[in-house]
Amino acid sequence: MKSMKKVFALILSIILIIGIVSGCEGKKDDTNENPTNAVDQSDKTVFDVLSEALSISGGVVSVELELKSNEASAELQTYLGTDTLSVKLDAYSGSDTEAIVNLSLKTSEGYSEALEVIVKDQIIYVNAAKLCDTVETLMPGQGAAQIKTVLGSEYISFTEADLQSLLSSFSDSGLDLSDIASDESTGVASIFGMLGLESVTEADAKDYLTIFTDVLGSKALTMLKDVEPSVLTQNGDEYSLTINNSNIQAVVTAFVDLAESDGVATYNEILAQLKAKKGETDQVYQMLAGVENEVKTAIDEIVSDASKEVNVDDAEFDISLSSSVTGAAGKRIGSVAFNISGSDLEDTIKLAIKYTISEGETKDITVPENATPFADLQSLFGDAFTDGTSDSGL
Repeated sequence: MKSMKKVFALILSIILIIGIVSGCEGKKDDTNENPTNAVDQSDKTVFDVLSEALSISGGVVSVELELKSNEASAELQTYLGTDTLSVKLDAYSGSDTEAIVNLSLKTSEGYSEALEVIVKDQIIYVNAAKLCDTVETLMPGQGAAQIKTVLGSEYISFTEADLQSLLSSFSDSGLDLSDIASDESTGVASIFGMLGLESVTEADAKDYLTIFTDVLGSKALTMLKDVEPSVLTQNGDEYSLTINNSNIQAVVTAFVDLAESDGVATYNEILAQLKAKKGETDQVYQMLAGVENEVKTAIDEIVSDASKEVNVDDAEFDISLSSSVTGAAGKRIGSVAFNISGSDLEDTIKLAIKYTISEGETKDITVPENATPFADLQSLFGDAFTDGTSDSGL
């Protein structure tokens, strides 16, 4: 199992690096009236299509996840009656103030809706009765059925203040989730916030990503295109990246060769662009300039320590990322699929994630007629929802 996990970690790292730095290539102008032609079709790759698919908004989204592992099959069989974890999420956002999310879980009886959330006019409605049914099915006798009987209605309603209060309460246990309810926690800038650069604005963050994309994108894609035909492929509207036993050696060798030939030069080029566009006082420039020796040492270690011989032992694996965009502007259907399968002497793992968005498609959002306000539940259960001090058992 250890050898397979190492292979997965290596491949996912390569995909993540290349995906981040090349996903914006060819998508410089979001107002392009013909988005499918934003990139020269002969040079189009899965990352271009993925970027377009994920940029589609204003429609119905569907996400499906399936996970199967020999190591987890017994536990899944106990709770779900099946050896595969299958989850489906359907979501629709009609505007900034209304949305609906449905989460379904597959058991031996098939898919059943486990959670429903409705957002309308800044009020969040959670189908608590359905959630209690799900918990009771998975963990019978743990109190979910009793809680359902005292809810008073099928739904619980939360105001933004209720949600902020509930999330903030987690800080008492060392897990502060209060920013989840804040718009400030979203956007590209949040990536830099996680790196300790909280003062980075959304505009600055996009500038940084543009610089990294311009410098790294073409080099990364050139590397992949030159590896071998099986890595980047096209089948009609679907574009794919595939890394498996047959081509992993070539991919790793090319990755190390790229670090050896262009690693230091690429780092210097990024610094030069940051200095030219953002100035020497820019915090990201200063952060990167301050680790020059560490970066060069890391590049040297990659080149010197990497034997370029990939030892996968007895592992068999296949990792693929594919994406497609079809239809005219305003009615596009974007699809993204990510699949992992692997096996060695200890375990067999299969993971499949599929994301689909149908642009322009709508759903009716109906507010529940009777919903119990969260404040009423606080009165009923005391402080159980906010500080965990209640003796109600919740």
